[in-house]
Amino acid sequence: MNLSAHLRDRLLRELALQDEFLDPRTLRLAAAERMAILELKDETSYWEQAADSDVELAALRDGCLVAETGFFRDETPFSLLPCWAQARRHSGETLRILSAPCSTGEEPYSIAIALLESGWKEDSFVIDAVDISRTVLHAAQRGLYPTRRVQPLRTDRKERFLQRSGASWQVRPEVQRHVRFHERNLTQPNFSAPAAPYDAVFCRNLLVYLTEAGRHQLQANLLQSLASDGLLIVGHAEAAQIGRHPAWVSMPPPGAFAFVRRGAVPAESLAIGTAKSAPSPTPEISLPSKTRHREPSDPTTARLSQDTAATALLDRVEALADAGRLSEAGALCAEWIGQHPSNSRAHYLLGLIRSADGHPTEARQLFATALRLDPHNHDARLHLAAESAAPKKPSPLPTGPGLVPPGKRSATPHRS
Repeated sequence: MNLSAHLRDRLLRELALQDEFLDPRTLRLAAAERMAILELKDETSYWEQAADSDVELAALRDGCLVAETGFFRDETPFSLLPCWAQARRHSGETLRILSAPCSTGEEPYSIAIALLESGWKEDSFVIDAVDISRTVLHAAQRGLYPTRRVQPLRTDRKERFLQRSGASWQVRPEVQRHVRFHERNLTQPNFSAPAAPYDAVFCRNLLVYLTEAGRHQLQANLLQSLASDGLLIVGHAEAAQIGRHPAWVSMPPPGAFAFVRRGAVPAESLAIGTAKSAPSPTPEISLPSKTRHREPSDPTTARLSQDTAATALLDRVEALADAGRLSEAGALCAEWIGQHPSNSRAHYLLGLIRSADGHPTEARQLFATALRLDPHNHDARLHLAAESAAPKKPSPLPTGPGLVPPGKRSATPHRS
């Protein structure tokens, strides 16, 4: 084995990644960037330096990771959190929240903004944000973002909680003071949360990329960090896997991808935040909003996406699935694919339906087709990884302090 392959194996073990999510090309590109910074010309010399230096290996690792995050990414969890927290709040106690991994900070800052908007006082909550990458932690601590990164924020929210700084936007001190950043590796047995137990844990879009051992270790670490009646919020691609396990019950509303331990919260508490909408009969499908995924730039598919009738039909498929009418939704979507076989969104939606309906092999094929039709369909990539990683049978419940459910250049994951 050559030295670069040896270092790749080391990083795969450290990150607990499935092999396909750290391909050799990604590693070589990251190495080339580091060589340029260090003004090295000889590749062999660089590999030797990275092998001998933990600091340089960490820098190489950070170069392989891609920060996929944003302010209020998937709005629903941020709407649920303040209502849920207020309903269970004990007088005088500080609300503790963990954002893991936090990437460049948009998620923990969004949590802080959501709580401040809901009337939580400045001394009533604290957010611990952890990540393995010093590079993204330094960016997160600065809290300075280019205009394109703050575009998802409503104008009133942006002007209240951020301030202009040249061509960028700076998170205001009254938001930053609530967030504490820490360097931690979430997938290792020696992980220790800064201030466990937490009332809520956000861990989104990481689990699906990990090996089976990595998934179990991550869940064990997070569950050990979560209060017995705490709230766990995951990514939409991970919700089906967690929701299938009997240890967990989904929290409404659909789209929050939130879970509590079964029996930990009174049944009436599960109605929090759902006055305007009843919980979905099939929460594990909770189809993501169509606005999350843009249709590919392929001219043929672009024309289809602009066809009002076609868009309305696929919207109807989503509505039927969210209402629990999976058979009807699947039949409608399959019929439409028969007439329009090049639409990535349609294959993706049918994949979600087949997954929720207990047909994982067909779901994987549909997600793979959606990804082939549109390589930028990130949702399809996440769900394909989740289905590929899902165990065929639920793991037995472990003993101990908590129940543990079972278990990005090229797509090397880095988050929420």
